[in-house]
Amino acid sequence: MSHRVVAATIVLIAACSFNPGDGQGGDDAGDPDGGDDDGGPIDGAGSDGVCAARCEGDSLITCNGAQDNPPMSCPAGCLTTGAPHCATLVPSNGASMSDLTGVIGDLVVAAGQVVVIDGDDGSIIGYVAGTPTTIRDPGVGLGDSIRFRALAQGNGAPEVAIFGVRSLAIADGGRLWIAGDRPVLILVEQTASIAGALDAGGGHSGATGMVDCQECAGAGGGAGSTDLTAASGCGPGLDGNYYPAMDETGGGGGGLGSVGGRGGDSNGGAAVGGDVTPITGCPGDDLIPLEGGSGGGQGALTGAVGGAEGGGGGGAVQITALLSISLLATADLYAGGAGGVGTMADYGGGGGGAGGGVLLEAPEVMVASGARITANGGGGGSGREANRGENGARSGVRASGGAGNGTGNNDGRGGLGGVGALTGQVATQGNGTIDGTGGGGGGAGVVRINTVDPFLLPNVVISPPPTTGAAMRQ
Repeated sequence: MSHRVVAATIVLIAACSFNPGDGQGGDDAGDPDGGDDDGGPIDGAGSDGVCAARCEGDSLITCNGAQDNPPMSCPAGCLTTGAPHCATLVPSNGASMSDLTGVIGDLVVAAGQVVVIDGDDGSIIGYVAGTPTTIRDPGVGLGDSIRFRALAQGNGAPEVAIFGVRSLAIADGGRLWIAGDRPVLILVEQTASIAGALDAGGGHSGATGMVDCQECAGAGGGAGSTDLTAASGCGPGLDGNYYPAMDETGGGGGGLGSVGGRGGDSNGGAAVGGDVTPITGCPGDDLIPLEGGSGGGQGALTGAVGGAEGGGGGGAVQITALLSISLLATADLYAGGAGGVGTMADYGGGGGGAGGGVLLEAPEVMVASGARITANGGGGGSGREANRGENGARSGVRASGGAGNGTGNNDGRGGLGGVGALTGQVATQGNGTIDGTGGGGGGAGVVRINTVDPFLLPNVVISPPPTTGAAMRQ
């Protein structure tokens, strides 16, 4: 395939490896028909003055009698399997062209505006200076020129909310908040352009996601553990342990792309910190099914009291555009996990929530230098001071655990959040040795990019490091 030319400050992203897929698209699946993708002319095409339909690079040549029609540009490339034709993208995670039937509505977030897209009921509401305006009413099907439905997923993952829009545009200074319990997939018929913020992070609640709630998960993520409920998700952290004759320990961190850190041990290891759940039940690096990060475990309960809450996992969001995705220099896509809560009562800190998932999928993905895509784990909470762990950072730096006391404030300090096993900076265990150990850090999430053209990634903040695959075409 011929490579598209972009400006020097733009990064073109695409697949660099191919593995067998599962038929849902995205997992390095390539072309499902196994044909000559990106073809070149068919042998003998156009010879002896006879026109034959054919592919020439990314263009489709059709015939008008014996004459060639003008070349037709194919955004997803030209395929020669069967009859030569312009390829169409096959979205990952169950979205289909039927999700665009009758769709003429654009999802636009202006500067100074917060738009809330709710995967539970299908509503879309815009806020300017706190005043709401309905963009799409709740309900399944075509409403206000935008489609919505929920689709069951396998492997125990929550249902995915699918929105079909004509185009997506987030201006610099605008913010799109992903709300609800389901992960959200936005299928875009034309182009997606993002210069502002797209927020699916954990640790927030309220109408526009501006109220602190450390145990709250992002859309499609698992909640942190509380007095009432255990942590949830595909790889949740477990609660800290209570030893009547010894000490209380911190909760384990949640996992997704990598496991969380254990809660701190004490009494020479006799008092064991909260454990972590293996991530074998979580999506792989293809983010199929679409799911967010798991919640962190709670610090130990003493009877019915104590227990600093675990942090909520980051949510999951997928943008699939049939033409292109552009992230400008001010773009900020965020799905970080929340930090665990701290306690002054020496009960043990809460484990951090894992980072969530971000999946971008289009024939062409362009990322300007300065753009950020982050899905890092939150830090563990302190077991001896009311210091919570940091939420997953909007950079490649690990979230700090909540500071404890003693020398260097390390007694009961929470563990560091993970930013990815590929960098060697996985979540760490909470600090122990004394009553009230720190919660473990939350594991890193997953960033996935499926596209067609080759790519480079200089001077772009993507944490954890992205995995890439070939966009499924037919």
